[in-house]
Amino acid sequence: CTVLSASSQDMGKRSSPDQSSAPKRAISAPRSALASGVGSAVATPASQRHPENARVRIALAEGPGSLNEDANNGRTLYLVDGSAYIFRAYHALPPLTRSDGMPVGAVRGFMTMMLRLVEDHARDYFADIFDASGVTFRNDIYDQYKANRDAPPEDLKPQFGLVRDATRALNLSCIEKDGFEADDIIATYARQGAAAGLDVVIVSSDKDLMQLVDDRICMLDPMKQKRLYHDDVVEKFGVGPDRVVDVQ
Repeated sequence: CTVLSASSQDMGKRSSPDQSSAPKRAISAPRSALASGVGSAVATPASQRHPENARVRIALAEGPGSLNEDANNGRTLYLVDGSAYIFRAYHALPPLTRSDGMPVGAVRGFMTMMLRLVEDHARDYFADIFDASGVTFRNDIYDQYKANRDAPPEDLKPQFGLVRDATRALNLSCIEKDGFEADDIIATYARQGAAAGLDVVIVSSDKDLMQLVDDRICMLDPMKQKRLYHDDVVEKFGVGPDRVVDVQ
């Protein structure tokens, strides 16, 4: 199970591994690393496509308030687990290629799902979060971390970059950070978004992320199109979000 450490005090901490086995994943991208390394810490209102329109910055705890606090009223920040969405789209559609032979089935499925989500919540804010290629800090802690995970299908690999390009073409924030997984960034921005006065919806079916659920943060299961709140976590695990890591 993944240990989430995303409070304003713990955001930069990482869990110490149990050296006798694979470590529990600490989802906790340090605030300083994200603030300096990710320029897309700004989610664009889906209904506003022109550069001059207001954006809302997810403020760090010690930093300034949102750029447009009034715009936050009644708005929700959607943090999409983009990497999981790609795989779901890939397996949901038959193989598709464009005229030059490039596979594009996952791109089409991904964009279909994203457009539906954006159109259903046109007043709100969105960011697609992706896993960066390469190793993460967990590999430094435990060199066998995810060593047995299968490589992505060959016809999916060239679509990763296309999906990111398509996301930017929609004027949606496309966020990734070397050395961290998408979950790390989702956890960090979920807490920062809530602290900035936004309700936050994490679009993912990853059970590890259920540790983040609180009064301002919920999850949206994209498979079932169902929102998950505190009581849903208790129903699933028998404990609240703060105890999920103990029972998973």
